[in-house]
Amino acid sequence: MSNMNWKELVISVDKTSFQHLLSEWRWLVPQNILPLWLSPFGDWMLRYEDGKIYFLDILDGSISLAAQSEHALNNLLQNEANQNRWLMSDWVGICRDRKLLLAQGQCYGWKLAPILGGKFEFQNIQLFDISVYECIMGQIHRQIKKLPEGFIITEFKIGSSQPGEAGTKR
Repeated sequence: MSNMNWKELVISVDKTSFQHLLSEWRWLVPQNILPLWLSPFGDWMLRYEDGKIYFLDILDGSISLAAQSEHALNNLLQNEANQNRWLMSDWVGICRDRKLLLAQGQCYGWKLAPILGGKFEFQNIQLFDISVYECIMGQIHRQIKKLPEGFIITEFKIGSSQPGEAGTKR
């Protein structure tokens, strides 16, 4: 993927949809930020009021300083290792080679998030609606952060309660 310009990989996000897309990440991300862009796998580059650029990694549910400024970030993104870290350009290349192509409003994502035991393999990647994937990943990480260190997740269920269980409404 090193032959592709990194700017061709980013997903532009307007300020209106940005607020909605980050709604499930507000437990981690402050209000006073602006989006620079979204990666093909749903990660964010965000500009804080002081001009510093932070990376919201939705794979591990963390936010970290990426660069002191947009100019510095642009320079850092000339490096293939940084493109792989922040844009997952190596995985984007694999997806494109196998004809898994993004449409408007989509991002790549993990069918089973690696933090829940999903494997880093092409068969675990699918196309998601960006808002759905951001919501899922934000909720997963918000809930996981409450678990004690070293806790092992042995089961993960999606869906409603079984008939007769507490909380079920019919």
